[in-house]
Amino acid sequence: MLLGVAAALLFPFALLTSMAGQAATNSEAVGVITDLAGKVSVRDKYARRNPAEMGGGVALGDMVGTGDKARAEISMADNSVFRVSANSKLVIDRFIIGDTNDRELKARFIDGAFQYISRRKYARDDTQIGFGRALIGIRGTNFVGLSGKKNQLVLLSGAIDVSLGEALVTMNRPNQSLIFSKAGAVESLRILSAAEIKALGDNMGWPLEPEADARVPPSADLSCRNPRLINNIRVCD
Repeated sequence: MLLGVAAALLFPFALLTSMAGQAATNSEAVGVITDLAGKVSVRDKYARRNPAEMGGGVALGDMVGTGDKARAEISMADNSVFRVSANSKLVIDRFIIGDTNDRELKARFIDGAFQYISRRKYARDDTQIGFGRALIGIRGTNFVGLSGKKNQLVLLSGAIDVSLGEALVTMNRPNQSLIFSKAGAVESLRILSAAEIKALGDNMGWPLEPEADARVPPSADLSCRNPRLINNIRVCD
């Protein structure tokens, strides 16, 4: 089970909180490792690779990599969380918390599976996460992404805007799943069942809680309520 921020990690978080209102430099920690299992490494901008440690800092440009049956959780100063599943790679490129209720965050997931949880809304929020051919804009969100022969994004709560070349897909329904090819072509957009969400969490290595969609009864077939075309492919909301 993911542990969250333990009391032993309060000192690193004090350092992170002092960054508010300024951009972090490449040598400053922008996140703290708050859960760890299996073989996890942190490679810095000089390509020096070291074993990750509980309470260890993650700086701009560091690549957090997980091995087989491994996982890591990185907690940020704004209380947002990255969870990284086995055989995955994450890089945080930019992180700013402003003095006027604004935030800027740029990150990239290169391989594997991840979850991102943003627990606070900002007046101005320029948060973008790169995932394959997709660029994901965040709006107070909890979602997961999985890469493979095809890429998948699953929204648990909130909303995200997914840019795929010239196409823009807005996901704003709980348990909504978007599957797209390595080339960035949309292949499906539908609502997952609670059982499918649970199986997804089992595969990632931690539990995922499905959200209820109050706009439709739980038993409704949502596979094709509002068919439409994206990139000449029929998809469903």
